[in-house]
Amino acid sequence: MAISDADTLGVDIEAIRPEWDWQPVAGLYLDADRLARLVDASRGGGQEDFLRFWTLREAFSKASGSGIVCSSRKDVSSARLFDLAESASRKGAAPALPGWKWFQRRQRAANYDVITAIAARSNT
Repeated sequence: MAISDADTLGVDIEAIRPEWDWQPVAGLYLDADRLARLVDASRGGGQEDFLRFWTLREAFSKASGSGIVCSSRKDVSSARLFDLAESASRKGAAPALPGWKWFQRRQRAANYDVITAIAARSNT
């Protein structure tokens, strides 16, 4: 359960698991250029970069009501979310997305390192 003054709220948390092969999943949701950037980065943490994108995508999908498996709404496409997550990890702050607020960070939960994303939209 989450408490928010937003009209819609989506949350996702994913554990960082070094043994997990994330590249096949990434290939289903990202274009060739974005996938290549992740694969190139995989020597230095490509899975974590992918999970930043993935948690953000799931949080926006849940908040928009399009579901986890379905494509995100047009205003929060997978390509746009990848660019937002990539930009935020470079700058350290979430860039603006009209009508939305979002938060993301890496943290320790129980015995796991996790990436947490929260997306909120207000219809007012």
